[in-house]
Amino acid sequence: MEKNTRFRRLRLALAVASALGLGYGAYHQKYVNDVFPARLEKSHYATTPLGQPISGERLHELPTEAPRYRFGGKSNSNCASYVRQLAHEYFGIDYNSGDAWRFAKRNKLVWQLGKTKQPLQEIIRPGQVLGIQWPGSHYNSWARKYTHLFIVIKRDGNKIIVAHNFGKEFRMGLLEDELARIKGRVIDIIEPRDE
Repeated sequence: MEKNTRFRRLRLALAVASALGLGYGAYHQKYVNDVFPARLEKSHYATTPLGQPISGERLHELPTEAPRYRFGGKSNSNCASYVRQLAHEYFGIDYNSGDAWRFAKRNKLVWQLGKTKQPLQEIIRPGQVLGIQWPGSHYNSWARKYTHLFIVIKRDGNKIIVAHNFGKEFRMGLLEDELARIKGRVIDIIEPRDE
């Protein structure tokens, strides 16, 4: 009798966990569909945030896997330093330094979830930095909208390739896949300040 009760409890727990997981998956899919609705022509996003054209030559210089950098410290983990280094090395863009949650204030905010009417898909282009809300971050607090950053590496139609330093990992992949992996969402799009 005792085994049967344990088995029922286990089945119930699995059913609840499964339902919660499916609920999040449906929410995340709705978010992705709302944020990435349209397909754009290539000419619209073939420039960096500074308006410099990305020539065919420049596209071949882009990384095919996430570049690895050393930042010092115990964790060797700094998403803000990582996106700044990639922006400088691959796009010739210099962002002002700052933690992820201060990055938009120290640079230029060009899109914000819920405040900018234009869809993210119409604005996003290589060299921009994305402020990512990541629920699992130990840096989260009520005063911080987000605590993680991605950099847009390449765009081909609706396929947006991003790179980021995630803990001790250096990751590069499709924006939707990287967001799903960390259960994150795009809050801000950031460009360098006009000097």
